[in-house]
Amino acid sequence: MAHSSLLYLCRDLSYNKIISLGEQEVHRQYFLKQDKLIDLVLNHNEIQVIGEKSLEGLASLQVLDLENNHIHSIHERAFKSLTELRDL
Repeated sequence: MAHSSLLYLCRDLSYNKIISLGEQEVHRQYFLKQDKLIDLVLNHNEIQVIGEKSLEGLASLQVLDLENNHIHSIHERAFKSLTELRDL
């Protein structure tokens, strides 16, 4: 019998006092090599800014939870690379 399994990758970074998903190298490195990530939970942080390239590398992301943050600036192309995104 062949064995198959569904791989569902979720990263929960809730309650981490993350302030920015900006353009600085350190912010972009949060998600390097996360191309298989499907669900990213960033709720209950202190995120204020989402930069243009801050979510690059998340090609498989379908769910992005940003509830309960203090977002006041989102770059117009911040979600451009998230072609699989279904739930924001």
